[in-house]
Amino acid sequence: SMVDEAQKNDAHYRIGQSLLSGDVSEKEDDALFEIADHLNLGKEHLKSEAEKHELIEINVKAGQKAKNAAAFSAAYEYYLNSLALLENTTPEQIIQNPDIKTQKLLWDRNYDQALFIYMETAITAFSNGDYNVMEKLLSIILANARNVYDTVKVYELKVQAANAQNNASGAIEAALIILEKLGVQFPPNPDDSDFSTAAQETDRLLSGRDIDALYRLEEMS
Repeated sequence: SMVDEAQKNDAHYRIGQSLLSGDVSEKEDDALFEIADHLNLGKEHLKSEAEKHELIEINVKAGQKAKNAAAFSAAYEYYLNSLALLENTTPEQIIQNPDIKTQKLLWDRNYDQALFIYMETAITAFSNGDYNVMEKLLSIILANARNVYDTVKVYELKVQAANAQNNASGAIEAALIILEKLGVQFPPNPDDSDFSTAAQETDRLLSGRDIDALYRLEEMS
């Protein structure tokens, strides 16, 4: 019954709170996952905004640890929970709703946090083959990004996702979009003259430099 479910969730909340003591970042992985799992089940019983924001951070840390361990399904679940708490919705709504809405105020007040959680949730959605959710989240990032550099990872992920789906043209399109935004332009349909121009420019840049000098150049970052 609903009463039994509420009692179970309240028990999860109390267990999670009892396990939650000290610095979360210092918790062993298993303990952190256990805390996150209990509190996610009992999130309806959170007592304050402070507890909600604490649970957001717990899910982020659990997601990072799971992702680093290549446990992508678990990582996706934790990041979905952190995003749902951030947007005052549920993971199910994020997955099922074809038109996810975001709070403009959230991006105005907590831009770095919103950007990070949206991006990490999109990355783990990709890792789990959930391309529809990935695309929805990336669209929201693009609509709220403050500068072009905050969109680079978006297009990198779009390229990876297109390649994973054997969509070479989609990968090229995404790559060309971000390159153009960064000031690098390629002709849409390059011909022999374009290749000749590029080769001449390369020759100009290398003119007067021997192989040893090129070898000693610092590695690009």
